[in-house]
Amino acid sequence: MKKIILFLWCLISGLLISPLFAADVIVFGPHQYTRTHGASDIFNNTFTAAQGSALIIIENGDNNDRCRVSSAEVIIKWRYSD
Repeated sequence: MKKIILFLWCLISGLLISPLFAADVIVFGPHQYTRTHGASDIFNNTFTAAQGSALIIIENGDNNDRCRVSSAEVIIKWRYSD
């Protein structure tokens, strides 16, 4: 009986603690795109990542909130492959 309780305690502890050690993985960037004068600029990039949830962060301007673009279009396409 003690072995079963110890096993269950280890199992539950592992399930509760393991998310604390999950690390963020950066799969692309940081990357800077510079807007030029005249016609719209088009930037294309690709990257691969593991299937699952993700967080995409896009910053507009520099650290002092200067050099911002007034509008932008971001298109994200994805394709799953095995």
